[in-house]
Amino acid sequence: KKVSVGPAGLWRVGLDGLVFKWFQKGWVQVNPGNLNQIDAGGDKFVVGCNPSSGIVCLNHRPALRYAGSCSVSWMAVPGELKYYSCGPVGCYGMNKLDESHVTLVVSGDSCSGPEKWYCIPGSLSMVEVSADGEVHVVNKHGSVFKRSGVSACNPFDSGWEHLRVAGVSSHVSYDRGVLWIICRSGEVQKCRFSEALPSE
Repeated sequence: KKVSVGPAGLWRVGLDGLVFKWFQKGWVQVNPGNLNQIDAGGDKFVVGCNPSSGIVCLNHRPALRYAGSCSVSWMAVPGELKYYSCGPVGCYGMNKLDESHVTLVVSGDSCSGPEKWYCIPGSLSMVEVSADGEVHVVNKHGSVFKRSGVSACNPFDSGWEHLRVAGVSSHVSYDRGVLWIICRSGEVQKCRFSEALPSE
């Protein structure tokens, strides 16, 4: 269902909601774990959303040390979201109404954050924040956007930049200058960021 790689390692959620972490040469199941979505792009911590739209996170020590031989203690994050993704500046989330929100001051020692959300304009289906802080989203029409000007000095950025890509998108992922796009048709596209041109 979902695979995420970042400073906290390689994690995935299966179609049955079970959570796994890649350890040494194989997948080890994370107990307890029942999520719809998972993200490992934050500062060595892991976040996710469960089937009830609850938000959970795992601080960096248990996330990095987990080797499959013990249970973990997920921390509850206030609020309800269907999708949650973190980077070095903050975390973005989408609720069931496709409203987007961002929370700041989230760290590996305190992954639950300051319990304060800021609304970001735009009706969006999913969001992906990369380990270097780039924010890419897909709206309900399958269009792809990039959040412009995100930085530690300007965490709220300056607006959405529409990217001109082929096909109707359902999911995006970005890392090290490469934008991966999964289309609703099942096609997977790989674009160097210079190839995903801003819409005129």
